[in-house]
Amino acid sequence: EMSIPEFEIARLCPKDGRILIKYMVGRNISFKLDRCGNCGGVWLDANEWEALKSRNLHDELNRIFTEKWQDEVQSERMSKNLENIYRDKFGADNYQKIKDFKSWIDQHEKQAEILAYLRDPNPLDL
Repeated sequence: EMSIPEFEIARLCPKDGRILIKYMVGRNISFKLDRCGNCGGVWLDANEWEALKSRNLHDELNRIFTEKWQDEVQSERMSKNLENIYRDKFGADNYQKIKDFKSWIDQHEKQAEILAYLRDPNPLDL
């Protein structure tokens, strides 16, 4: 049985009737902001302004619509997806141990030797 993918219904700009474009906010905010590609109007749903203000993003409103900001949001989403994949693959406790070990080894002066030791199936055989 095939399922129909969810989609967001396109909303129209209250000012000029054109289709609103949805922009991801990121920074742990799940909603998207609606902006008219024609007149540039930004339309917020109930409580979205308060949510932006509570995270001190209300002064960043114009930057949210830039390509740079949207690229960063996309990168942030990909990182979270990878985190979830690794957490599922290794289990939460093991993944935390792996991250702690990686953090330790990345700064260790004998990193190359330690990694060679770990890769060697018989490190104590001559």
